[in-house]
Amino acid sequence: MCRQAIVVGDGRSVNYVRKPLIRSLINASRYDPYSIALFGSFDTSHADGWGFIRVIITSSGVEKISIERSLKPIYDDELVEHILMEEIPGDVGVVEMIHARAASSGVVDIRNTHPIEVDTRMGYKLFLIHNGSVDKLELLDRLGIDRGSSHAKIYSDTYFLAKLMALMIEHDISERIVIDLARYTKTALNIGAILVKDREVQVLIGSYYKVFDKPIERRNYYKMYRAYSNSLILYTSSTLIDFYKPEINFEWSELPNGFFEVYSLQFDKKFVIKKILEFIISEQTYVVM
Repeated sequence: MCRQAIVVGDGRSVNYVRKPLIRSLINASRYDPYSIALFGSFDTSHADGWGFIRVIITSSGVEKISIERSLKPIYDDELVEHILMEEIPGDVGVVEMIHARAASSGVVDIRNTHPIEVDTRMGYKLFLIHNGSVDKLELLDRLGIDRGSSHAKIYSDTYFLAKLMALMIEHDISERIVIDLARYTKTALNIGAILVKDREVQVLIGSYYKVFDKPIERRNYYKMYRAYSNSLILYTSSTLIDFYKPEINFEWSELPNGFFEVYSLQFDKKFVIKKILEFIISEQTYVVM
């Protein structure tokens, strides 16, 4: 399983929060009490690599995409310090996602390190981070991929989740797409997705998890937190806030189980964040469809 953090805002605001937020992610990845409580004492850390993406949007449109992936544990990698020291121009729009992996399926290699990158049918770039597990075999059947193929064995469940999501997207991220993805959830569909167009970036964030045993431990591990202001929105995995709370002056609230939202990031005369979707799903939601 994994720990992750997502930041959306203007460059000035992102510069203010990113260092303490990433420091908290590093600490949560090194030692995760919630992981131990749910999975056992052998699962103390998230050590199977990490990844980072930053998308910058200006008056010229999407101006820059920066991606880093590493197989080193995030808490033992000097590359993280380089990212921490970077300063983003204050007047641009930014979305950043960072993810520390504890592999549950697929090979531990760069190809399976989040963010997973795929292309949609319209040629847009889609980047996905995920905490939890989904039904890889059912996804393979849906995609028409042989379960016994080398392709199926090499890649993780999240990779095939991203492939299906990209296949369903025409122009925008929709509620229907997320509901369709949710039907494949085994443990959790805690995701952050970035859809990169020419002059717009769409960001999907949400948390949906199943509670079939150890209800307290599962909720503690899979719940996500959000904090926001007029110019900034933050999302984190639970451990960051409950054990390693970043030293920033924000009030954190737990996302309801099944809550998802989609934002549109655009830059006209100034950077604008606009919420375009908000919805809650449950097991009954996708069974009815």
